Amino acid sequence: MNQVHRIVGYSIPAGFLLLALWALVAFVRNRNPGGGFWNLLAVLQVVIAIQFVVGSIMFLSGRRAGHSRT
Repeated sequence: MNQVHRIVGYSIPAGFLLLALWALVAFVRNRNPGGGFWNLLAVLQVVIAIQFVVGSIMFLSGRRAGHSRT
């Protein structure tokens, strides 16, 4: 579960970076970013909620960063 939590943790900022670039391009072109932009935003919000739940479960089960349980 730690590996999944780590991968998802890195994908969230990468997704928001993509959203920021997408918004910048849309702004420069003076166009609406389109439906895909809003779909990606919705997916990222759901992933953040899942990340929170997984992180909470790990925290409550005693798993901390830098500690491994065997």
